[in-house]
Amino acid sequence: MAPSVDPISQLVEDMDRQIPMHPLPEEIQKIPRDETVCKYCGVSYLILHEFKLLEEKMKAMEKELKFYQGSVDRENQLQDDLRHLRQELEHNKTDSESKTERLRVACVQLQKREEELEILKKELRNYKEEVKAAHNQLQILGEESTKQRSYLSKAMSLLRALQSEHMTIKNYMNDTSKKWISVRKELVTQVEEISKSHTAELMSLKEFLGASEKENSTLRNLVSDLQATSDSLQSTSQQLKVSRESEKELKNRCHELQMQVSDLQQEKETAELNLLNLTKEMNHQKETVVTKSKEMNDILTRLRRMEYDKDTAELRLNKELKEREDLLAQFQENNRQLQEDFAEKERAGENCKRRTQRLESELEALKEVLKQSQEEIADLQRERELKFVSYQNRIEQLQDALRQRILSNESRDAKLEAELENERNKYLRKLEETEQKYKEDASMEFNIERQKNEELIKKLQKQQQELEEKIAMLIAQASEELTTEINLLEKQLLETQTRLTEKDQAKESEIGNLKKMISELDLSLKREQNKNNSVLEEARRDLNVKSEKLNELTQNTDQLRRHLDKVIQENAFLKETVRLECEERYELTEALTQAREQLIELKRVSGGLSLSQRTFHSDKTALSNTLPSPGQKHSLGISSTAPAKLTSLLGSYAPAPGTGITSTMNKHRHSSHRSLPLLPSPPPAKERAASVTDMRQTITAILKRNSTQP
Repeated sequence: MAPSVDPISQLVEDMDRQIPMHPLPEEIQKIPRDETVCKYCGVSYLILHEFKLLEEKMKAMEKELKFYQGSVDRENQLQDDLRHLRQELEHNKTDSESKTERLRVACVQLQKREEELEILKKELRNYKEEVKAAHNQLQILGEESTKQRSYLSKAMSLLRALQSEHMTIKNYMNDTSKKWISVRKELVTQVEEISKSHTAELMSLKEFLGASEKENSTLRNLVSDLQATSDSLQSTSQQLKVSRESEKELKNRCHELQMQVSDLQQEKETAELNLLNLTKEMNHQKETVVTKSKEMNDILTRLRRMEYDKDTAELRLNKELKEREDLLAQFQENNRQLQEDFAEKERAGENCKRRTQRLESELEALKEVLKQSQEEIADLQRERELKFVSYQNRIEQLQDALRQRILSNESRDAKLEAELENERNKYLRKLEETEQKYKEDASMEFNIERQKNEELIKKLQKQQQELEEKIAMLIAQASEELTTEINLLEKQLLETQTRLTEKDQAKESEIGNLKKMISELDLSLKREQNKNNSVLEEARRDLNVKSEKLNELTQNTDQLRRHLDKVIQENAFLKETVRLECEERYELTEALTQAREQLIELKRVSGGLSLSQRTFHSDKTALSNTLPSPGQKHSLGISSTAPAKLTSLLGSYAPAPGTGITSTMNKHRHSSHRSLPLLPSPPPAKERAASVTDMRQTITAILKRNSTQP
C-alpha cells in the first residue's frame, strides 16, 4: 500500500514543477525589474495576469479535489483493513513463534532430564565405587586391627621384660646399698681409729709440751745460776783448777752423753720407721679411698646409665603409647568417616528416589502440557479457518463497496460536469489538457496502488499458506518427536526404575552387611580399647611406682654422694693434718738436736758446778723419759721458744777464746754435726700455734659429725 498524500501539498508541488506554456520573449525578459514591477504593491506586471489565471485554476482544482476526497477516504479504509490484517498475521506469527519456543523449551527440558538421568547413572556408579572402597577400607581396618593386636602383644612382652629388668635393677641397687653401708661402716671405723690415734698423739704432745715448758723454766733458772757462776769465775781464778779436774768428769759425762745421743739416734731411726709405716698406711688408705671412690664413680655411672636406659625406655614406651593412641584416634575417625559416608550414601539414595519421583511428576506434567498444546493447536487451527473465512467475506464486502462507490462517483462526475460546463467554456483547452494530465496521473497512480495492493495481498496469502504448511509440518514433527521421546523416556524410566530397585536392594543388603561389620568392628575396637586402657593404666601405675622408686634411689644416691664428698673432704683434711704433723715432728727433732747441742755446750761450760750439773742431769733424765717410744705417734703442739731461748743463752754465755772449753765445745760440735744431719729452720711459733688450734677445732668438729651421724 502507498502512503496517503495530502492533495494540497501535492498541488503545491505540481505548481512548483509547472513550467509556463508560453515563456516571455527575450526583450521583455531583458527589461529591468524596476520597470516591470509596481511601485506600490511590489508585484510584477507580467505575473499578475498569470496569477489570476492560476487562481481560477485553483478553484477548479479544489472542486476536483472535493470530488476525489471520497476515493481517498476509501483508500484509507482499505489501508486500515490491510493494517488490521497485517496485525493479525503478526499476532499469528508471534503465536506460532511462542509455540515453537514452547516446543524448543520442552525439547531442552527433555535434554536436561536425559542429562540428569545420565548424572544419576554416574552417581550410582560412584556410589558403587565408594561401597567397594568402603569394603576395602574395612579390610584394611581389619588388617590394621590385627597389626595392632600384634603390637599390643609385643608391648606386653616389652613391659614384662622391663618389669624383669626393673626387678634386676632393684636387686642390684639393694646389693649396692648393702655394699655401700658396709663400706660406710668400714670408713667410719677407720676414721674413728684414726681420730683415736690422733687424740692419743695430741695427749702425748700435750704432755711433751708440759715437759718442755718445765725444761724451759729449769733452763731459765740455770741461766740465772750461770750468770752468778760467771761472776764468781771472773772474781776467782782459783776455781779453774777445780774446773780442770771437773773436765775429766765432764769428759766422762760427754761419753755418757754420746751414748745417750746414739740412743737418741736409734730412737730417731725407729721414729722414722714409724713415720714410714704411717706414710705407707696413709698411702694404703689413700689407695683404698681412691678405689672406693672409683667404685662409687662406677656405681654412679651405672646408676646414670640405668637412669638413662630407664628414661629411654620410658620415652620409647610413651612414644609407642602415643602412636597407639594416635592409631586408635585414626581408627575412630575412620569409623566416623565411614558412618558419615554411609549416612551421605543413604541421603544420596533418598535424593535419587526424590529425583526419580520429581522426574516422573515432571514427565506427567510434560504429558499434560503436550495435551494442552495439542488442544491449543487444534483451537488455533479452528480459529485460523474461521478468520480466513471471515477475511474472505470481508474482502468481498469491501470489493462490492468499492464498486458501488465507483458507480456513485461516476454519476456524481456526470452531474458535476453538467454543472461546470458553463464555467469551463472559456478554458476548455487548458482544462482538457489539465484534466487529461491529471486523469492520466491519477489513473496511473491508482493502477499502481491497485497493483501494489494486489501484490501485497498475494504475498500475504502466500505467506499465510506457507505459514500454515510450516505450522502443520512443525506440529506434526513436534508431535512425532514428542511421542517418540516420551516413549523412549518411559522405557528409560522403566529401565532406570528396575535398575534402581535392584541397586536399592543390593545397597540395602550391602548396607546391612556393612552395619553388621561395623557393629562387629566397633565391639572389637571397644574390647581392644578397654584392654589397651587397662594395659595403659597398669603401665602408668608401674611407671609411677618406678618413677617414685627412682626418685628415692636418686635421693639415696645424692645422700651417698654428699656423704662421700664429706668423707673425701675429711680424708683430705686428715692427710693435711698428717703432713703438718710430720713437718712439726721434723721440726721438733731439729729443736731437740739444737737443744742437746746447747745443753752439751752448757754442761761443758758449767762443769765445775755440781749442783747445776745434778739439776741438769735430772732434767735430762726427765727429757729422756718424756721422749716418745718407737711405737708411739706424735701430734702437733710444741712451741719454738725453747730453741730460741737456748740460742740466746749461748749468745749470753760465750767462753773465752783461749780456753780449752772452746776447743772441747768445737770438738763436740763437729762430732754432733757429723752424727746428726742438718735440718731446715722451723717455721715461726705463732703460725704453728695457730695451725695447731685450727687443726684441733676441725678434728673436734669431724668427731662431732661422726658421733651425730647414724
